[in-house]
Amino acid sequence: MGRGAALAAAAWGAVWAAQAGGAAMAGEPVTLEELVVTSSGTGTPRATHAGNISKIDGDEIAFVRPGQPSEILNRIPGIGIQQGSGVEHLTAIRSPVLTGGAGAGSFLYLEDGVPMRAAGFANVNGLMEAMDEGAGGIEVVRGPGSALYGSNAEHGLINILSRAPSLSPEAGLESWFGPHGVRHLNGTASTAIAGQDGVSHGLRGSFALGADNGFRDRSGYRQEKAHLA
Repeated sequence: MGRGAALAAAAWGAVWAAQAGGAAMAGEPVTLEELVVTSSGTGTPRATHAGNISKIDGDEIAFVRPGQPSEILNRIPGIGIQQGSGVEHLTAIRSPVLTGGAGAGSFLYLEDGVPMRAAGFANVNGLMEAMDEGAGGIEVVRGPGSALYGSNAEHGLINILSRAPSLSPEAGLESWFGPHGVRHLNGTASTAIAGQDGVSHGLRGSFALGADNGFRDRSGYRQEKAHLA
């Protein structure tokens, strides 16, 4: 360092020390600029969304008619759901296939934006608890989202969107069967009810019954789900 640079650095240090000492002597606290961290759950256009998000719409879900969450979610780049026996599955969202406690607590599963389990609690069958049969859509955020969505979103999150109610009466029923005792029966119905304010409100009820004997011993499962919106 040249002599001129050394003198300039010494002078700057002296000025800074004098200012700090003067503030301390005057009793004025040294404070930082206020920092505010906030988040919003309102709808945001995908083009302006800060995260890396993908969405599967209800028409695609109806076309694929998944019997397991992996059958629909693995269509998204960067997602790898490893389906095990019964309802067990291991999730990977731009990450290795994690097992044990890391595999259970590193991904956030939501339904209509509400976590299906409390923070710190998870299991290797969390996705099977959601009403993905006949859902209105599925959102997947790839990459860490803990600060915005919750502590379990270490590697990403999966949000199951319920099918919206209809103001006109509608109903549907479907069933399908497959090998190894696979059988599913799904139904939904929607109508409008008049509120006390005279405004019509949509109401939808759905159910999903599923069973699979599995291709190995003791690998089957049975599920009964119901949803009211």
